[in-house]
Amino acid sequence: MIADLSPEQRFVVEAIRQALVPERAASDSDDCADERLDWEAVAALAINESVAPLVYSRLKRLGPSVPDGVHACLRFVATRDAAASTIGLVVTFKRAVAALEDAGLRPVALKGTMLAYTAYRQPSQRTLSDVDLLLPKPELDRANAALLDHGFANDDPYGIADPKVNHHLQAYYLADSSVSVELHHQLISEPQPYVLDVEGLRARAEVKPVAGIDVLVPSPVDALHHLCVHLAYPHRYERAPLRSLADILAITTRWPGELDWDLFLKIVRAARTAGAVYWPLRLGRSWLGAPVPDEVLARLAPPAPVRSLLEAFVEPDFILGRRATGEGSDVVLRAFLRDFSLYIGCSAWTQTAAFWRGLFPPPESVGHLPASVTGQPLRYAAYLLDPRRLGRGMFAGGRLVAHAASRSRAS
Repeated sequence: MIADLSPEQRFVVEAIRQALVPERAASDSDDCADERLDWEAVAALAINESVAPLVYSRLKRLGPSVPDGVHACLRFVATRDAAASTIGLVVTFKRAVAALEDAGLRPVALKGTMLAYTAYRQPSQRTLSDVDLLLPKPELDRANAALLDHGFANDDPYGIADPKVNHHLQAYYLADSSVSVELHHQLISEPQPYVLDVEGLRARAEVKPVAGIDVLVPSPVDALHHLCVHLAYPHRYERAPLRSLADILAITTRWPGELDWDLFLKIVRAARTAGAVYWPLRLGRSWLGAPVPDEVLARLAPPAPVRSLLEAFVEPDFILGRRATGEGSDVVLRAFLRDFSLYIGCSAWTQTAAFWRGLFPPPESVGHLPASVTGQPLRYAAYLLDPRRLGRGMFAGGRLVAHAASRSRAS
């Protein structure tokens, strides 16, 4: 699958690999780093994917072969992101944890903050924007009071401003900081199709130093599981997917001896998250070389015919370009396959419901239609059953099947 990447995408991917696996930088050449690259596209991809610090570390080794403007742009962004990760965030993180511990609470540090200081070789390599802390739901009232007593502000902690966000309270801020703190009691918002064992995650959590203080963090298997699910289900692979794949590489290379893959598979089965875990792990291995065992991918993979069709949504132009090449119906179909892939591992009823919901989505899920259509059941039903719409979908499906067959023959 790495052969499907453009030269600019391969350059960024290789920069991530060299930064997180230093022995690779010593043994591999920079033979793709030449003036034939579209350097502005390299910079744009690095910035959009929030991996500028990792990419800039490779640019520094190339010297004059990189245009001055691109070099200066990535240097500025990488320096800014590194400062935010190692300076602005640390103060907020320490004060939040101290406030909660003073109230007798023991939060679990989640996601970026935890990964930057435990999985990455240098915290500045991982871009950060907020602090995520997990607590049991019954402790949220005490946690809210503790943060407010220690100088944090939040006018709407229980989410009245955004009722769709129900897995954490609304963000808290210090007066002199733009870094937010989110108090989680679940890993993703409801409704969702999985059975995520938050209590099991807390029970397996370990004490590790993060930003100079000891705090509970998820075990490696839980950190990897949460990362994959978060990339796939809430974000739909649309929010800096390369940064999440870099997280997978960091976890699997930093803690190879601590990753209990049998336990990981057991957690995935119990949570019914195989569809949200398989593709991130596969992309992490095929694009970045993350050491994910063959057996793990084989046990998580959907049946071969389904897998061949779903492969269309993990093509680079769709994941990294936020679009698919071809006509609009191709984009819609790939988005449908992406969304359906999330339910592989769930019950047959859940998968069937997701399939039909994708073909005939509820009005609130269709953002491109005017309210005059979505607000009138008969007009909306006519739109869904329009022969032209169904015909475009069938034609795009036929192209997809042919494309999958050609890829299968080529491999």
